[in-house]
Amino acid sequence: MKRTFGAAVILLPVMSISLAAQQHFPTNQDLRQLRTISSPQLSPDLKHVVVTVQDSTADGCRTHLWLLSSDGGPYRQLTFNQSESSAERTPEYLPDGSAILFVSSRDGKSKLYRLPLEGGESSAVTLERTPGPKEPLSAVGVISYSISPDGHTIAVIASDPDPASRARDRKDKKDVIWVEHDETVHRLYLVDTTWKSREVPTLTDMDAVSWSEQSDKLLVLTHTRLRDLGPSAVGWMVSAQDPSEQKKVAGLPESTRRAAFTHQGDSLVLFAKCQKDSPEGCIDIFTLDLGTARLHNLTVNLKDSTLAPDQLTVSEDDRNVLVSITHGMKRTVAVIDLYDGHVKLLDFGKPTISAFRQQANSKAYVYLGCSSTTEAAVYMTTSRDQSGKRLEQPETVPSSWTSAPWKPVLWKRAGFTIEGLLYLPPQASSGKVPMVVNVHGGPRGQFTDMYSPLTNLLLGRGWAVLVTNPVEAQDMASNLKRQTRTTWVTATISTSWPASTRFCAQLRSIRITWR
Repeated sequence: MKRTFGAAVILLPVMSISLAAQQHFPTNQDLRQLRTISSPQLSPDLKHVVVTVQDSTADGCRTHLWLLSSDGGPYRQLTFNQSESSAERTPEYLPDGSAILFVSSRDGKSKLYRLPLEGGESSAVTLERTPGPKEPLSAVGVISYSISPDGHTIAVIASDPDPASRARDRKDKKDVIWVEHDETVHRLYLVDTTWKSREVPTLTDMDAVSWSEQSDKLLVLTHTRLRDLGPSAVGWMVSAQDPSEQKKVAGLPESTRRAAFTHQGDSLVLFAKCQKDSPEGCIDIFTLDLGTARLHNLTVNLKDSTLAPDQLTVSEDDRNVLVSITHGMKRTVAVIDLYDGHVKLLDFGKPTISAFRQQANSKAYVYLGCSSTTEAAVYMTTSRDQSGKRLEQPETVPSSWTSAPWKPVLWKRAGFTIEGLLYLPPQASSGKVPMVVNVHGGPRGQFTDMYSPLTNLLLGRGWAVLVTNPVEAQDMASNLKRQTRTTWVTATISTSWPASTRFCAQLRSIRITWR
C-alpha cells in the first residue's frame, strides 16, 4: 500500500509538469494552424446553424460550409472546397428550409450555388446575359444576393463578363489597374423558384438591395459617380412583378450606406453620414417616410459610441431597430427606438459581439462572441436579455495556446478620456519589459476587446502590447513610463495573396525592426 501511495505522489507532479509544458503562447509557426469561423445563420426551424470555416494557412486557407446543431448535437462539414483561389461565402437558408444558398468561385467565376438539404450535391444557378450581337453568351460574376421574405424570388447583384480586351491584357502582363475606372458594370437579376433569371432593365452600378416584408417590391441602391468623388447614392423602388416599373426614392441622402423597409412598408430605416461635413465613417441611423420624404435622424445625440452598417434588423412591431455599436473598447448590439431614438445596449456576456443575426421574425438569435482570452465562437440565444449558449463547433484555436487578459489604461487628452488595453507578458512581474504600441489608422478604425493571435505571439516573445484608439504617441509614452520601457517598432506585413484570404496573408510573414 505504501509503495502504491508513494508512486501516486511521485506521478502527480510529473503529470502536472507535462501538462504545463503543453500550454504556451503561440509561435509564428503556430499561427499557420489558425482557423476562423464566420457568417452564422439560423435555419428556419431553429435546429441548425450554417457557418463558414476557413482553413489554416498551412492547409491553404480554403473555405467550407459547416452545419452546427442548436441542441448540443454534433457538427458536420457540408462542402469540401478544393480550390485555394476560391472562397465559399455568405450562406443563407431559403425560408422553407429546403436548401442553403451560397456564393463560390470554384471554377474561377463567382456563382450562386444551391445546396439541397434533403441530400445531393450543390449546383450552380445559371445567370447569363448577351452583351451585344457580336459577343457570345457568357456567365456573369455574382457579387451578392438577397432572398425575398416569401422565398419566391432572389435578387442577385452581378458584374458583367470581362471584355475580351481584358483577357488579352492579362495574357500580355498588362496588369495596371485604373481604380474605379476599369470596373465592370454591376446589374441586377431576379431569380424565381424554377431557377430561371431575368435582368432588371436600365439600372446599373448597383450597391445593395432590400426587400419589402410583402416581397412585392425592393429598394435598389445605386451610385452615379466615382466613389472617390464623394457619395452619390440613389434609391429606386422596383416592382418584383414588373421590374421595368421603377420609381426614384425622394429624400434619400446621397450618403446612404444601407437601408431596410419597416414591416408596414411605408418607411425606410437607413444608415447615412452624420451631417454634411462630418468625417468619413461617421454614420447615424435615420428613418425616411416614403410618403412625405421626411428624414429623421434618430441618433443625432448619440455620445461616446459609433455605429457600424453591418447589422440592420427592424423589429416585427416596427418599434425599434437592432444595430451594431461600439462603445469604448466594447462592441455589442444596440436597440434603438424608432420613435424617440432611445438607445439600449444589449449584454451577451462577451465584450465583442459581431455577425449578430435574427431568424426572420422568431425570437432566436445567433452571433459571434469573443474576448481577449477567448477566440470568436458561435452562440445562440432565444432572448435579447440573456447570454447565448456556445454551440458545439470545429476548433479554430488549439486549446494548448495561452492568452493573457488586459489591464485598463486611461488618460486625459483635450478634455477626453482615452482608453487603452495593456497586455503584459509573464516577464513583467519581475522587471521592465519592451513594449509594442499597436495603433490603427484612420477615423473609421477602432480597437475592441477581442481575441488577437498576434498580441499573444508578441507576449510569448516577452513584449508588452498596448492597443488604443488614436491619440498622440507622446501621451501614451508619458502615461506608461512607470509600467514599461517603450520601444518603438515598425511591422512590415508582406502579402501577395488575394483579398479573400487577407487574414491568412497577415500571418504569412512578419518582420519586426526597431530603433
